[in-house]
Amino acid sequence: MNKICIFGIMTKTFLLFEEIEEDLGKNAPSTVYKYRTWKDNNHKNLLTHQQVWFSHPFDLNDPLDVRPETIFDVKEFQDEKYLLKLQNSVPDDNPPVKTQEQRLAEAQMEWEYTKKNPQVIVQRHKEYNADREHFNPYGVFSTGINPLSEKTWKEYAGDHAGYCLGFKTVELCGR
Repeated sequence: MNKICIFGIMTKTFLLFEEIEEDLGKNAPSTVYKYRTWKDNNHKNLLTHQQVWFSHPFDLNDPLDVRPETIFDVKEFQDEKYLLKLQNSVPDDNPPVKTQEQRLAEAQMEWEYTKKNPQVIVQRHKEYNADREHFNPYGVFSTGINPLSEKTWKEYAGDHAGYCLGFKTVELCGR
């Protein structure tokens, strides 16, 4: 199973890579652009070694890009729909493989705790989001859809002294 976040829109789940290619072809721009400077070796490596740099989520210009502040409506925790969300979030790939009944029982226990301690849940989420280590497995390859953006040339391409490289979206995400 593959998960992909396309241009910050939403996370989708795919079973086959062909489904990703089809979705990109329908919903993504055909070309995306990466602005670079000549002063940074990681930027040069894009051209000289065909290597891309994936930034750590904590190293982005806007900390809310990947780690947006979540605003909770604690009343939602009382709704049975929240139990379903919890049930669907119980990992089933963690040994031992859980039966549907085990998943429901685990979700039910978490739901009861959550209803009694909503502020603890909110605080846990904030602490998780603030811990750099939780985001170490992730990297972000930021691109734009406009190769002629004055602001982007200034900010990311050395005030118009760098370069902009276009990538075919489906090929960029290829195997």
